[in-house]
Amino acid sequence: MGKGNKRLRKTIELGTALHNIPTGSAPSNDIMIKVAEAHGRLGNEKNAIAWINKSLSARWDDRPTLAGTSLFNPGKNPNFASFETSEVFQKAAGNYLYKTLSRDDA
Repeated sequence: MGKGNKRLRKTIELGTALHNIPTGSAPSNDIMIKVAEAHGRLGNEKNAIAWINKSLSARWDDRPTLAGTSLFNPGKNPNFASFETSEVFQKAAGNYLYKTLSRDDA
């Protein structure tokens, strides 16, 4: 791992705001979603979910965009299209419906 990757990883761990990153944004949790999207585009569900969960732990607050239910960004994220129907992704996105619950329990 190069010095740049170590620095980025440490910055993300600290929750430090990053600047001067084209197509990125200052909060590190937004950058974590960009990393998740990159893994999603490659079809790497395991790593995409790991980065989604890291961003949510870092208080990323736009979870509806993962589920395709955001008022500000309507529609599903094409970067996660290859596994958007998987149970693991739906749980991370917050739109999984438990099939074992009765109608009243749900």
